[in-house]
Amino acid sequence: KLIFQRTNAAWNHSTAVCDITGDGTPEFICSRADNAVHVMTPLDQKQNPQVKPLLLGGVPQTLIPYADGFAAAVENGTVVCVGKGMKKLWETNLPAGITGLAAKGDTLFTVCRDGFIYGLDKSGRIIGKYPIPVESNSRYKPAAASGPAGTAVASGDTVILL
Repeated sequence: KLIFQRTNAAWNHSTAVCDITGDGTPEFICSRADNAVHVMTPLDQKQNPQVKPLLLGGVPQTLIPYADGFAAAVENGTVVCVGKGMKKLWETNLPAGITGLAAKGDTLFTVCRDGFIYGLDKSGRIIGKYPIPVESNSRYKPAAASGPAGTAVASGDTVILL
């Protein structure tokens, strides 16, 4: 079943599904090469899909549902938390590009190219910094994922459970 559709779109870098409008219906959120996050409403609603871009100052690489909205990791090392109505709640600049983003409870974990995982609280403040092995010659980048069993970061042959 086709749920969302948009033509002439820039390349999608990351996607998430959450209720960003606060109407009780989840929207499809995607980050694109135009340095913006776009929100698409389901096609089965009475109105046509509405795209509401939010510029983030760089290409958003990773999006995840977080708090009452979503978090976005921008290629330049910026993490942005966005709430209902596409309102930017906070922005935190980390020292390196971000390769992964995951949430565990109220903590947002960001995996950076500088070889650290940064833990951020709900206001964007750094509350932890944890080293991870990063191979500088590797074409693979560290990645993060969250699920019912917990939050994990994979870097090369190493997997760290947070």
